[in-house]
Amino acid sequence: MRATTSTTRPFLGGWWLLVPLVALALARGFWAPDEPRYGQIAKECWDRGEWLVLHICGDIYPDKPPLVYWLSGLCGWLTGWWEPAMRLPSLLATLVSALLLRRMARRLFGDAAADWVAPLYLGTGMLLEIGGRLQLDPLMSVLILWAIERLSVPARPPAARAGASGLALGLAALAKGPVAWLHGGLALLAQHLAQPAGRRTGLRARDWIVVVLLAVAPVAAWAVLASLAEPLLAQHLFFGQHLGRISTEAPHQGPPWEHLLEMPLLLLPTTPFVAMALARAWRTRREDSDAARNLRFVALWLVLTLVVFSAIPAKRALYLLPVYPAAALLAADELAWRAASGAWRRWMVRAPAIILLLIAFALAMAGIGANLPEVLERQPSLGQLAPYTAAAAAIAALVGSFGWLAWRRAGEARGVDHLVHASGGALWCAALLVAPSLDEVKCARELALEVAALPQKPAWIPTRGVQPEGYRFYGGVPTTRSGDIAGALEQHGALFLALVEERDHAKLDPALKARTVELLRRQVGAREILVLGARP
Repeated sequence: MRATTSTTRPFLGGWWLLVPLVALALARGFWAPDEPRYGQIAKECWDRGEWLVLHICGDIYPDKPPLVYWLSGLCGWLTGWWEPAMRLPSLLATLVSALLLRRMARRLFGDAAADWVAPLYLGTGMLLEIGGRLQLDPLMSVLILWAIERLSVPARPPAARAGASGLALGLAALAKGPVAWLHGGLALLAQHLAQPAGRRTGLRARDWIVVVLLAVAPVAAWAVLASLAEPLLAQHLFFGQHLGRISTEAPHQGPPWEHLLEMPLLLLPTTPFVAMALARAWRTRREDSDAARNLRFVALWLVLTLVVFSAIPAKRALYLLPVYPAAALLAADELAWRAASGAWRRWMVRAPAIILLLIAFALAMAGIGANLPEVLERQPSLGQLAPYTAAAAAIAALVGSFGWLAWRRAGEARGVDHLVHASGGALWCAALLVAPSLDEVKCARELALEVAALPQKPAWIPTRGVQPEGYRFYGGVPTTRSGDIAGALEQHGALFLALVEERDHAKLDPALKARTVELLRRQVGAREILVLGARP
């Protein structure tokens, strides 16, 4: 069914969605698995004054390049290691990504698409989850987008475009490693394939050499200097992180179809628009117009990346964060095209609206008769830690209201605005009502301070089944990644301390267990953590 609609601009241009991201960043400490690790690496970098060789809990950290740790550490050092400040690089990267997308959408698809691309990017489930966290991916993503955006500006001199694009890719690799080259290379390949010969980029062979050299230089220079400072790093940086990962079992392995199941959910509420844009790109694959070529470029960018990362054994949803700009561009163009051509389809709004209404119903049912303080006192698992009572009611009411408004306004672009209000507003409510309560359970701060207050002061504290970074970050206690409990007990005697997850404690040798005593027991995340001391 066709309906006449308009490309009414989104509320506040969609920029209000940055508010819930900032609110969530302010409402909580570092939550496992990644944030305590990255926060401690950044802190040790600045505490030690070692900028080339990174450390974590006293050990050399060889897995990732240093750019994010330098920047996050600077923000932490200036603010007394305040967690929200250390998330500032991610928040700024998310903002700049939206600004770059707006400029890119105007050039590729016009003013109407540029008006909508920011909320369709910031309002997706993935960006609301990752955009304000201390992660490597937001900074890498904005640098990759900068590289692509520079090469898509034909009016600029080729040498200037090559230099800017190469530098951006080089900094992206310095943020997370060679995976940045893969993301950037797939986007540039898509741009090349979408354009006819003679119009592809306008770059000559020497310009591409500049791109490649600048893309490699920053991370290569760091790897060489770090290896000279610490020779043990050479094998890992030049082999283990690349060919070594191909020849050994990769972490986070999953089936090839995993991204196909996860990404449509994380793209909500824009998923129907992205799907329809991909279908239109296929239908217009033989058209020789600027609009069709630009649509093919962005569609190929998304599809090539999805195919390649589905073939790679390692699977984690945030690995695809650099391709979410392509999805936002597709969704914005589809919305603008359908609004202008009278080809609007109500189901594209009503399908995600139904999902929102179901979520609101589930939240309302989850909150009936439940009391969050009582739930926390029972030390629940993460599966039980959901919004309860007032929090559940508030989020359910907000999501349900905007879901209903989206259903009612499904015949126009304003319905999409209501979908985005629902997702952004839900995060805002979660930041204000849920995150502070969850923080007491998910953050290691409270237990770290209790361990720091104990009279025992060993030189190092072994951990088993426990991530030690959060305890060192918050309490300054010398937790290590070593699980040598027996060795620590022999060395430290009465000063002995150890952090052990309950299930790992049950597996300890009975003779070793008999020599220890439980000093503290706390729930941290999904784990029951025991603090052991020496039995008198």
